[in-house]
Amino acid sequence: MVESLAHDLKTPISIIKGYAESLLDDCIDDKLKFKKYLDVILENTDKCIKIVKMMLFMSELDDSPVNLNFSQINIKDFLTRKIDEYKQISKDKSLNFDLDILDKRHDKAMVYIDVQKFERVMDNIVINSIRYTPELGMIKIRCNVDEDKIYITVCDSGSGFNQKDLTHVFERFYRGDVSRSSEDGHVGLGLYIAKKLVEIHGGKIEAYNREGGGACIKFDLKYEKSV
Repeated sequence: MVESLAHDLKTPISIIKGYAESLLDDCIDDKLKFKKYLDVILENTDKCIKIVKMMLFMSELDDSPVNLNFSQINIKDFLTRKIDEYKQISKDKSLNFDLDILDKRHDKAMVYIDVQKFERVMDNIVINSIRYTPELGMIKIRCNVDEDKIYITVCDSGSGFNQKDLTHVFERFYRGDVSRSSEDGHVGLGLYIAKKLVEIHGGKIEAYNREGGGACIKFDLKYEKSV
């Protein structure tokens, strides 16, 4: 774990150091160049902060009991809002998102769930799909709701998992063979954290490849009808 963390932090810290030294050593009169250097320093500082935050969150999940803080949500409204957010995140790739919700309950009532943790599970899975889906690709999100559980499936049109990925994809610090590096802040913790949060909700999570290509993550969460 320490080796992985050191590797993930080494690149952005080295970049910060290099650009900071350049600012100190060079008399940069060009304001655009000066701003560019500061932008690079800020971008890589944000990457370091992201890595540290994920490490702290992982430590909390592993070392202490996690309480669920239930609040009431409308599943359709929640997922529709998340889709809008994912479109913004991936707009440079012009990805297409397809959301399908099947609520099998008669009353279609609001549900009580830990919204923050549910949102984190969704974000970790979908952002991982965005990372490995090519330009103009498709991400499909399917949601089924029954009397006590929410079932979510996220499938993308990327290259899918190889067999090694399927065996290890939910492990800490795991990166598959296809261009998985820490250059974009990816540290191999997203799906591990998603798995832990799903299990805290009394659910299960699995990864597989869909027919025709692409990776899929499927999970379920228990919810409460009242609190």
